[in-house]
This record gives sequence, C-alpha cells and structure tokens, in this order.
Amino acid sequence: MDALDGVEALLSKPLFVVENQEWTREALVVRRLLLMGESSDPTPQFIKVGHDTGGVGATGTPYLAINKTCLQLPPWLLWGIDHRRQNFALLFLDAIEDARARYCTLDGSEQHQGDGIAATIREVYSGARRPSDTVVLIDGRHLAGEWAETRKHIEESGRRQDGLVDWHAFDPATVKWFAGLLEPGAADAHATIRERLLDGRFQVEPDELRQLRLLFGRPASVRSELQRDVLDLRVIDPTTLRPSQRDLVESANLLEALKRAIRFFAAQTGMGEVAPEDLRKTDGSLDYITLREIFVNQAVHQDYRDSSAAGQIEIHPSKVTVFNTGYSLVAPE
Repeated sequence: MDALDGVEALLSKPLFVVENQEWTREALVVRRLLLMGESSDPTPQFIKVGHDTGGVGATGTPYLAINKTCLQLPPWLLWGIDHRRQNFALLFLDAIEDARARYCTLDGSEQHQGDGIAATIREVYSGARRPSDTVVLIDGRHLAGEWAETRKHIEESGRRQDGLVDWHAFDPATVKWFAGLLEPGAADAHATIRERLLDGRFQVEPDELRQLRLLFGRPASVRSELQRDVLDLRVIDPTTLRPSQRDLVESANLLEALKRAIRFFAAQTGMGEVAPEDLRKTDGSLDYITLREIFVNQAVHQDYRDSSAAGQIEIHPSKVTVFNTGYSLVAPE
C-alpha cells in the first residue's frame, strides 16, 4: 500500500495509445485507446486536437499525459499482441537477455522482443533522451485534464451504482449457450461470462452495457437499443432480381441473429447441417470458409449506432453480397 501511495501521482495520469491520426481542415482527428478504465479491451475514441500543437510522434505506442505534455513509455511498456490470448495487451519489460528483451502481460504470459530493442533499452539507461509531444484538444483542454473529468464521472457513477449488469434483460438461453462455448459444462453462466468478457467485473461502462444488451438481450431490449431490424437475409432470383426466399431478423440479439443467418445460408447453398458452434473451426470446405468469413465479419464490423437500415446478405447464383450501414474504421481498400 505504501508503494502504491508513492506512485499514485504517476498512476493517476492517463495512459493511452493512438491508433491513427488524420488531418482535417478543422483539426487533427485522433483515434485513441484510453487504457484507464476497468476494461482491458477499451473502445476506440475519436478526439480532435488543435492544429497549433499536433498529435503524437508514434502510433501504436503507449503514452502518458502530464498536463499537455505526452511522454512515450517504450521500451519499458509496449502495446503489442499477447500471443496466448490473441489480442492486444500491455507488455511490461521483465528482463534483458543479450540481444533481446523479455516482456510479460498483466496475466503473466511471457514473450520476447528482438529487433534491437535491447540496445535501445541500454541507450536509455545510459542517459539517452528523446523529445516529448505537446497535445492540446481543440476545446483548449489537455489530455490529463480531460481524464480527470472522466475519472470523476466514473467514480460518481460507481457511488450511484450505475452500470451494474442487468442479467434479467438478457435472454437466458443465449447466455447459457454462449457460456457453454467459453467453458464447456460451465455451472454458472453469469460468472463465466463475467470472468471471460468483463475481466471479472460486476460493473461496466455505459457503452459496454449497450454492447452486452445487443449481444445477449431479449427482443424488446434489442429493439429499444438498435431501433431497426437486425439482419435481412435474401436469396435473389436471377430472372426477376427479386428475393425468392427471405428471412428478416427483426429484433433478435446478435448471437441469435448469427445462428439464423448460418442456418439460412446452409439451407440455401446445400451445405446441410452446419451448427453455429462449428464457426470455431478455421478449416473446411470453401463454402464453409466463405460462410464463416461472411457472417463473423457481418456481425463484428457493423455500425450498431446507425439505425437507417438492417445489415443485408443476398445470395445470388454465382455470388454473395454483404451490406452494412455506417462508417468503417478502415479504408475501403
């Protein structure tokens, strides 16, 4: 406790990673991951930085903001792939081994980094310096001040018990099915999902709560959140160019919509019985790989804040077309 008290001033500063920076006429638009909430997998945020200061010097790099000054944390702290869990995570320097360095994640998995990083560490140890970056938001605030406001809001919400997961709003069958995929034979579905998806938390942020409702919610809850149909599945007649078969998923949660989409596709393409659980397999026939790629990406990369139209999949005799509304985080290419 004394050790943590001693570094409280440092730990209270915002830790973040910039994924992308793009100049516009109005400002520099920065896509940022703020690594200060309870979730280890934060939602990207878009912030606008004034032209007079600019952004950070390196993307994909952990930074610490002290007022308007931003300091790079590598080589002590990296943002990279945790090979055991296959997702991005913070990597903490653990040891230097000749020409490479060993890093550990928060849950203890280890990996090694080469490419001259050991030499870089030794240079910093010997007194090498690097410039800091100055970042000021377009409204005049700096990142440390912005985080202080956000932290205050989170703490006030916690005192009011906002953001508690309401399991009664979720479809019990969906929750049980998904928990069984995460941990076969799971005795407590809620505990399994809380441990595997929420890092053991009972309380979540508003955006996470909305994601959970879309993923597991009862039809009425999904309809309230989405305010549009979920998925429109069609088989197109090549003569009339109109649907000859159709399944409109109006208000099912995303997991149930995914199940219906898989069964519809399998039935219309002659694949026979393909269970939703089969999507865990990464090999198989060309039809199966196509099905897996289409439906997983259709669910994951959809903009669920755009209520203008449902996601659409059309099966033609020689092609399958996929449509989503909203804004993509990646370039069309």
